[in-house]
Amino acid sequence: MGLYNILSSGDKIKKIRTKYGFNQEELAGSSMTRNLISEIEHNKVRLTESTAEAIVQNLNKLAEARKINVNISAEYLLEDEISQANKILKDYISKLKKYVNLNDNDFLETLKKCENFLVDWNIKDKKIIVYELAGDYFYSKKYFDKSILYYQKAFEAYDKVCYDIQLLRILRKMSKIYILSKKFNEGIECYEFAMNHFKNIPQSYFEIFTYNSTICYEELGDYDKALENLDKVDKLLDEKDNRHCDILINRSDCFLKMGDFKKALDICKIVSQKIGENEYYKKVINSTNLVWIYIKTNDNNMISKQLKIMEDDLMHIDKESDGIDLVYFYVGKIFECLHKNKEAEKHYLESLKFSKKFQKYDLECKILGHLIDLYIRSNDLEKIESIKNQVMILSNRELKVPNELLYKLIIFYSKTAQNDKIFEVSNFALNFKA
Repeated sequence: MGLYNILSSGDKIKKIRTKYGFNQEELAGSSMTRNLISEIEHNKVRLTESTAEAIVQNLNKLAEARKINVNISAEYLLEDEISQANKILKDYISKLKKYVNLNDNDFLETLKKCENFLVDWNIKDKKIIVYELAGDYFYSKKYFDKSILYYQKAFEAYDKVCYDIQLLRILRKMSKIYILSKKFNEGIECYEFAMNHFKNIPQSYFEIFTYNSTICYEELGDYDKALENLDKVDKLLDEKDNRHCDILINRSDCFLKMGDFKKALDICKIVSQKIGENEYYKKVINSTNLVWIYIKTNDNNMISKQLKIMEDDLMHIDKESDGIDLVYFYVGKIFECLHKNKEAEKHYLESLKFSKKFQKYDLECKILGHLIDLYIRSNDLEKIESIKNQVMILSNRELKVPNELLYKLIIFYSKTAQNDKIFEVSNFALNFKA
């Protein structure tokens, strides 16, 4: 895609004259002065419709006399810079829509050119469309941090005077990705903004925002608020709506974390009966809750049975599912709690693979932290060295140092009298430049 040039009316006239070898006096003809042409070309005088039509007539006469083809209209000459910029952005948007599911290189190259163009032409309605498309693209690639960055840019481009369905749609997308990227406080802010600024919010959007808020409240430890909002959504759903099952899973999560294991267990059993045969993602999530309940209640017999069910279902889970990295992480935590370190390592590494693929910095740090703990317990120096290198690579990639991981390593090296390693890690942190 070539570079676009935006020309004022005066620049267009001057360019046409130069191209065909006409001077200002010839172009002026008998209907205007040469001085008027000069002032228009120097952008001192605005081109009017009547003057544009006169210039086109004179151009056609000159072209006919010299037997050359000149195809210029008054509309072209009158088209102002903003109109041209809108046309160019419309073309960029058309290409972005075309490339979004076809060619990564073409999409990214077009996006870069479009963003550079937007630096000089701040046309908000087009900017919002471009940023939303970019957010959609990165979401489809599971690059959630980049996706939320572009959705936030789209949100910020709004003047916040008119709250329309497009803004609500962007907020809905932000709400989902805040959960996937574990930005739960931001997820609550998104929910509250939607509730406070859209008084007549459509029910479908109310259900989505409110349900997403329950996940955020739960992760932040506000279980009462999570349960309250789950009830709000549940009352609105049709009896056969499959989301009832999701709500039950979230309820069991809350009661489990609140220590009410009986309620959590009762709900998990209901979920087991309601889940569809091939809904392996939900099956695994429900199984993790059941295993934790059995761990907390010391039911070793049921722990073994449920672990087998969980692992069988995990084998069939769709590896493209949103949250697949979290599923493996949760399963890894269960095995670590049960001191089954080999199984814990296997699932943490699987989770790490996906978190790297999706560039989830926070989750990657958590996984590396658990792996450090596993390898310290087994005194596996070779694997600890590998984790140390991964922490440094992660720091350079994200331009920030995960201090907690470095502290874990320094404490281990201190206890094992590895002074050279203490120096290496400390020196890395001290000299790190974001």
